[in-house]
Amino acid sequence: MNIYLERTSSPVNNPYSPFFSAFVAFFITVILIPGLVRLANKYKLFDMPGGRKAHLRPVPRLGGAAMLIGIIVPVTLWMEASPLLRSVVLGLAAVSLVGLLDDLIAVIWWKKLLVHLSAASLVVMVGQVRIENLGFWSGDFLILPAWLSIAVSIVFIVGVTNAINLADGLDGLAAGLCVLIFGTILAVAYLQGLTVYFVPLCAIMGAVTGFLRYNTYPATIFMGDSGSYLLGFSAAVFSILVTQIPQSSVAPSIILLILGLPLIDTMEVMLERLITGNPVFLPDRRHLHYRLVKLGFTHKEAVIILYALQALLIYMVIELMFRPDWMVLSVFVAIAVTIVSVFFVAAKLGWRFERTWVLETWFKRRLKERYQKWLVEIPRMSIEAILITYMVAAPMYPYLKVGGYCAILLIVPILLAANRFMFTGYLNVVYRIVAFFYLSILTYNFVQVLPGSSSLTAMIFYGALFVLVILLGAYIKFSSATTFQITPLDVLVVLVAIAIPLFPMEREQARVVSIFFFTLVAMFFSVESVMNRQSTNDPILSASLVIGSSTLAIRALFF
Repeated sequence: MNIYLERTSSPVNNPYSPFFSAFVAFFITVILIPGLVRLANKYKLFDMPGGRKAHLRPVPRLGGAAMLIGIIVPVTLWMEASPLLRSVVLGLAAVSLVGLLDDLIAVIWWKKLLVHLSAASLVVMVGQVRIENLGFWSGDFLILPAWLSIAVSIVFIVGVTNAINLADGLDGLAAGLCVLIFGTILAVAYLQGLTVYFVPLCAIMGAVTGFLRYNTYPATIFMGDSGSYLLGFSAAVFSILVTQIPQSSVAPSIILLILGLPLIDTMEVMLERLITGNPVFLPDRRHLHYRLVKLGFTHKEAVIILYALQALLIYMVIELMFRPDWMVLSVFVAIAVTIVSVFFVAAKLGWRFERTWVLETWFKRRLKERYQKWLVEIPRMSIEAILITYMVAAPMYPYLKVGGYCAILLIVPILLAANRFMFTGYLNVVYRIVAFFYLSILTYNFVQVLPGSSSLTAMIFYGALFVLVILLGAYIKFSSATTFQITPLDVLVVLVAIAIPLFPMEREQARVVSIFFFTLVAMFFSVESVMNRQSTNDPILSASLVIGSSTLAIRALFF
């Protein structure tokens, strides 16, 4: 208990450290990756296509190095040194570096395993990161003896480290799964008041999110073994730390759901290899992502399906974290058996996914070719009208309580002007950033004063939001791939937005959080749909952004 209190009560420098750590990690990762891509191109440091590989061209695989630096810098800046911190940083650096060596010169498997065992032993013995409590069973907690706890913890950390590595088979897959995993770990830590873990977890989230910017299909860089070992080791360590809390009401067995899909995939593949008599550690195409592609799904579709499956497990974490451990384990086993059975039956029946869109075919048969464009143009123009109305009208809502920080929005007209006349090469990038920044602040302030659902204002707002979602669906469906595409990263954002309001919170707080995230996602998609079609030269859209941001800033300064 003394060790636990010591490692969970270390203060960080200030309450904003987690936010700063996420921002710095994101910024460092985003800045470093283009340089690493150029370095890889110069020295031919590629992951070559062929064999089990899903990509068709050489791709740099140095993304793990950017994430490692992005994580370590904020952690060392905002965390106080402790045996736990030192052991974790040294451990993740060791597994990441041996992964980098393997990416560059190929390291024999037993040498990598030796490094993994050493890193796991370091955090278990020095940092006291141990699985001791297996949960509440038969009227009492099942506590492991010290020697068995050490052995189980080391095996678990090494296993999860390699499970994430095995999940890294399609563009954005492992990184996207880790966004969901670490987001859940962060939420569980928050619910238990484990503030000491906020900085490293936020740093990891920031680094992975920055990496996903370049790794979403089609990827311009891979994380390589360096990145997958880094994320796998971190996921194993922090999932243990947030679930092995003495006298906590959180079921320790939810660790299985948190790490769900990578664990299910790895255990199923290993078991199948044993049954068929194949070497357990021999690489093959038995993993879930390869099977989805074999069933006829595209690269992007396979990633989206696996994101959704992991999100399902995360939703189960939210529902079951305070339930008995037998119930958590039962649900995990049921989901695992269902997933494996569906893939097995689909393969046995020779089923393949067919893209037949009845509604689209019906429309196109009945509309002449020159009118078919209106299936795209009418939704797009309607989306733009709703977006412009919201940007201009919401800041004028008389009951809006504007925080003083909104004065920063005065920079929006300046940035747009500079963007228009000085940084012409980055028009769309800067415009998107400014629009997303303004919409985030506007929505955060607006939803907090939105009255009950029976009021006229709320009815108009919810009605417009519903219509906007329908229009976005129609636009996405009928627009061509060159006009607008849904990416796995877009779906990941939606899945996270759905999950956040589900976590335990007061009813009113849950309502505000739900409205905020759903509105924000809808607005972001609206900006993307308009920008992909028209560019930043649209004077009405630009004027609306300037008027809305200026109104909000003036209200913050003078009212």
